[in-house]
Amino acid sequence: MNKHGCGCGSGKHGMKGHMQERMDSEDLEDYKDQLEAKISVLQKKLQRLNAAQKETADKE
Repeated sequence: MNKHGCGCGSGKHGMKGHMQERMDSEDLEDYKDQLEAKISVLQKKLQRLNAAQKETADKE
């Protein structure tokens, strides 16, 4: 580990690397939240479709 404590090599690279990691991490968290919201919507649609399909099957 270097004197900057990050293990990246030089101080400049280390700081830039950590800033990029933070931005990437935030982007990934946002993307994760978006995917979870889409999954929730799709699960609700699937439940409605399954219920409608069951109703149709019960009528026949």
